[in-house]
Amino acid sequence: SEYDKILLINKDGAYKIINVIDKIFAGHDLIWVNKLRDSQVFNVIYRDGSKGMSYVKRFKTPKFILDKEYRLFSKRKNSFIQFIQTISRPTTRPLT
Repeated sequence: SEYDKILLINKDGAYKIINVIDKIFAGHDLIWVNKLRDSQVFNVIYRDGSKGMSYVKRFKTPKFILDKEYRLFSKRKNSFIQFIQTISRPTTRPLT
């Protein structure tokens, strides 16, 4: 719908949230794209190029300003996402 947002995540850890549009070039290193949902939890394993070590990061759907690029981790040479997984948390409501 016109109110939906799309989350784009690149291999270098950059991400951007955009409105739904007919056509866009998102780059060659795009590794994840999907409709943005408030109930998603992300699990990411990334390699820090400066230390040569891999790290795990877990986070909820990020806050954002449309069309602004953000980073999941610091930009360093040879840093990249090795694995990404999303989990949709079911919405719960109190029992009455």
